[in-house]
Amino acid sequence: ACGSPFGVYQLTRRDYSGSPLSWAFAISSFIFWPVTGIVLLWNRFDHRKDGKLPAYRIEQARSDIERIAFANLPAAALFEFRDVYYRYTGLVVAAADNEGSSIGVGLIEISGHDHKGAGAKCMARRNREKLEFHKVLARNEFVDLISQAAGSSPNFSDVVALARGLADELGDRAAVEDFAALAIVRCPAPITSEVEPEDELWRSRTPSTSNIS
Repeated sequence: ACGSPFGVYQLTRRDYSGSPLSWAFAISSFIFWPVTGIVLLWNRFDHRKDGKLPAYRIEQARSDIERIAFANLPAAALFEFRDVYYRYTGLVVAAADNEGSSIGVGLIEISGHDHKGAGAKCMARRNREKLEFHKVLARNEFVDLISQAAGSSPNFSDVVALARGLADELGDRAAVEDFAALAIVRCPAPITSEVEPEDELWRSRTPSTSNIS
């Protein structure tokens, strides 16, 4: 009775393939459920597993941003945010997983390529370039959406800080810099009374929003 939930959990995971090895792992989880429970708890509270951000942290960050920035906005805005959010986080994680990946080796072998090693490297490089391209597009859309949502929220700094913390945990330094610039644009440094700013001088001290990608 205690082991059944662990066995069902293994059978219903997204990466379950139905292979004999997967069945053996599910049965082992059912029989040795105390060990499975300890492993699941460890993975749950381990901040980073193999250098990757756990899925529950991504969900927690989404929930925190929605609670602060989208509490008083229509449902359509919330659904749009979730679509952009999951696209951005998914592409960042996929791009990180693709580093050093050997995806495409099987296709090169089936095709009968004369230089299997070089062909596999070329295919891996092409996949990385495609992922990077779509990741940049998703990042820009995510930063723009956070900027709009935070601008209509009284807790502007909190929303930007949450988004910046998520980008930092994902290892996306470009997004971290974008959110840092966004915070500076919203809260420029005060000018002391010793200086009488001219219009051009004031504009030169105010960071330009065109730097935000």
